[in-house]
Amino acid sequence: MRSGRMAKSPGKLTIRDIADRAETSPATVSRVLSNSPYPVRPELRQRILQAAAAAEYAPNAIGRMLRQGFSRDIGVIVPTISNPFYAQLLLGVELEARQADFNILICNSFRDPRIEKSAIENLIRKQAAGILISGLGDNQGLLEKIQRQGTAIVAFDQNIDSQVCNQVGFNFIRGGMLAAEYLAGLGHRRIAFLTTPLNRRSRREMLEGFRRELLRHDLELPDECLLVAGQEEESATIYELAAGRELAGRFLALPQRPTALAVVNDLLAMGILQQLHEAGLQIPRDVSVIGFDDLPFAALTTPALTTIRQPALEMGRLAFRIVRGQISQTSNPAQYRPPPVTTLLEPELIVRQTAAPPEPARL
Repeated sequence: MRSGRMAKSPGKLTIRDIADRAETSPATVSRVLSNSPYPVRPELRQRILQAAAAAEYAPNAIGRMLRQGFSRDIGVIVPTISNPFYAQLLLGVELEARQADFNILICNSFRDPRIEKSAIENLIRKQAAGILISGLGDNQGLLEKIQRQGTAIVAFDQNIDSQVCNQVGFNFIRGGMLAAEYLAGLGHRRIAFLTTPLNRRSRREMLEGFRRELLRHDLELPDECLLVAGQEEESATIYELAAGRELAGRFLALPQRPTALAVVNDLLAMGILQQLHEAGLQIPRDVSVIGFDDLPFAALTTPALTTIRQPALEMGRLAFRIVRGQISQTSNPAQYRPPPVTTLLEPELIVRQTAAPPEPARL
């Protein structure tokens, strides 16, 4: 005789099944499996995890966590995946993770702090062993919350003021100085700085270094030569390329055009080069351009883009090694409080074909 209750397919276990096996309530099981901060007795927590593992409830996540004391999932949060710089950074993380048998969970925040915060909360609920994040800013409270949850965290790409978090950053001030030094050394005296919005510390530091080096050459950055693109947003169009075309249009409209442009990233510079070419300008005869990042295809533009190299691949590799080291120190990262480590990578000038001395008539 068939029961009125539909039989459950094999493997379709529920929270209630785990609760019955662990002799507790479904609510308590849910709290444990979602890594909720709600207090649960250690012996009960262990019994629930053992019951879930024995029943093959999410065996890959829970079974290995029981055996090793931590999960093998690492979350990586980046502001966009449309900029190839972040593809290089993610590749560095992935190469190291594969060798170490870790899984990478990629989260795109779409340049939105609210989505970023939601991604962090989701990774904590999934009991990720570590989080690598670009764009966290100086939110000390959020950093401390992540640490309390037992999740190792490393901030990379963006330098932050924090005594809580390990960091892999970049000497953006020195990068800005290199760009200004090179253009001034070529003989340029009126140089513009073109950037996406200055809401990220990396861009502000690059601008600071740029201004500082101009002063060393008895030059300044007039207000009309600081061109800032409109609000960042993700869409079917790559933001940086569209913003580059917009900035190039504003440059072309200046009554007294600068003879050189320092651009905050390579993708933005490529949008600028495209628009300048369409306007009939020849690079670098009519204007010199220097980018920032040294993307893999920066050498493939026509002419090839002179730029400041930011080693994204190496940054990704190093960030993973640091977070893995933090995880492996103990089976309970929440109790591990090593002194935070900040590692700064240095820029390198990559000279190609988009910068040259200005035409004498334009000095």
